[in-house]
Amino acid sequence: MGEKINPDLAPLARPIDTLRADPRNARRHGERDLGTIAASLALHGQQKPVVALRDGTVIAGSGTLEAARSLGWGRLAAVLFDGEDAARAAAYAVVDNRSAELSEWDFDALAAGLVGLPAELLSSVGFSPGELDALLGERRWEAPGALPPAEPFRGQRSFSVVALDREAAVEVERALADLRDRMPGRVEF
Repeated sequence: MGEKINPDLAPLARPIDTLRADPRNARRHGERDLGTIAASLALHGQQKPVVALRDGTVIAGSGTLEAARSLGWGRLAAVLFDGEDAARAAAYAVVDNRSAELSEWDFDALAAGLVGLPAELLSSVGFSPGELDALLGERRWEAPGALPPAEPFRGQRSFSVVALDREAAVEVERALADLRDRMPGRVEF
């Protein structure tokens, strides 16, 4: 029913209505995240299985499940969690999400991997045009078929709230001032 599942995963495909989101999942998927996952599924297909308990509760890949449903898929590849220990399954569900948060980007390697991607693929990687501008700078416009500068996104702001003690706040303010001095016109606070 429209699903694109990697042929190597085909033996793992099961009816999507036999899978359900874990009601205890602490991770939430916003509109942008689900849109990115859905776009990836539509463009690349399912390249890795979700992980489910024997009863069909998805403990890793709930965003993939929700995005596949939004695309009208009738099947999804899933592996069953090895074991019946509920506590171990719950711990796995947390570490599956947390490990991605703990990794870091090598921004030079990321930019090098993005330069030269066709516009269709560049627009599907989950970064907004403004974020791509910041990542790639002038290199972005050297790539054949790259997206043109996204004027409507100029001045786009993203905000984060972080609680810092006074000493840390002073260090952050100094670092931000240094960054503003090194990148005039590109960084605003």
